[in-house]
Amino acid sequence: MLNLIARVTILTAMSVVFCGMTAVLGAAPLFVLRNTEGRAAFLSGVAIAIGAMLAFKAFPLLIPFVAMTLLVFAFSEAVELGGGLLKSSVMALTLCCGVGLIFLGLWSKIEQVVIGDFIHEKMMDLLEQVPQLKATLLPELESLIVQTPSAAVILLSVALWFGILFGKRFSVQKVDSEFQILKLREFTFPDTMVWGLIATLPGTFLPQDLSLWHVVSVNVFNFLMFLYFLKGLALVANYFRVYRVGIAWQAITYVLLVSQLFILVAAFGLADIWMDFKGKLVKKAAEPIER
Repeated sequence: MLNLIARVTILTAMSVVFCGMTAVLGAAPLFVLRNTEGRAAFLSGVAIAIGAMLAFKAFPLLIPFVAMTLLVFAFSEAVELGGGLLKSSVMALTLCCGVGLIFLGLWSKIEQVVIGDFIHEKMMDLLEQVPQLKATLLPELESLIVQTPSAAVILLSVALWFGILFGKRFSVQKVDSEFQILKLREFTFPDTMVWGLIATLPGTFLPQDLSLWHVVSVNVFNFLMFLYFLKGLALVANYFRVYRVGIAWQAITYVLLVSQLFILVAAFGLADIWMDFKGKLVKKAAEPIER
């Protein structure tokens, strides 16, 4: 019993710390807790953590922690009900975003706060603390605020992906082969989604005011480009595997691609629809090694 309490406490505390450092990693310890100790221990641990944060009014930690908790709980429950990887992920993201929107709406009504103005004020405070970024980002501030929803969904998606990758190693259940898609080189999604990307182009890039069409188009475009970026990274990972690139060079290349070449990698993933780079790499890998 004491060992159980210690494990629950340690994993919950790790999630709280990770949420404070970078919310993206906060889901990983919670996935381990849910997979190894079960539903009751998971709910008990997060309830105590949430109660402590409410008591100490640690709201900056509370918001990302609750988001990670909802994400992990919804995904795990959906998987146990036979939802599969894709359906469970969509359900978890939808629930997390839906609950977030409801609470955000209630908070804005109670506090009589305009959400856009609140975000603008907080971003201005952030820019004041970093004068080097103020001159660069201030002219684009309105555009950045419009893209906040897609940024939140992308962060949740990354948190879910990292959490599942880490948590499934400790799963007490047999991991389905479907979860192999979580390996970077196996990442893929339907080619038909390119039509959704094309449909967002007019609303994203044609000059216009901040209409609902523009806001929706920009955010859907951002999320789809994020998916194509992951697909582009998957192609790079396949290239590394086929040509046996060293770990050091892989690490350097990934850092460069993620930090500097987002658009190029996303374009690479998009071009795979017509160029079939992955198919060519698979054929190359199947060729006998010449001696």
